[in-house]
Amino acid sequence: MEGAAQEDYGNWVICQSCSGPISGPQALDKGTNENGTPNEEYCIYCFKDGVFTSNMTLDEMIADSVNYAEMADLSKEEMLEHARKTLPTLKRWKQA
Repeated sequence: MEGAAQEDYGNWVICQSCSGPISGPQALDKGTNENGTPNEEYCIYCFKDGVFTSNMTLDEMIADSVNYAEMADLSKEEMLEHARKTLPTLKRWKQA
């Protein structure tokens, strides 16, 4: 596992902004650093070319998470509960 700040769900490493998987069978593409190399902590939807792709607040990210409930095979209520529990513990939001 790359870096102590990364969360591990089984053997999956999750994005430190949205909690989407960046390893494992349903992995999202990794974000990119300013020099174009893969970023090991964030997915491409959250981090591209060395910067975050949106200026969402933590509360906005939590609210937005329900849009991905079906993709995660969760109800909207389950996704919201997951986001409220998980997102504040991730690197991006700990620094906010």
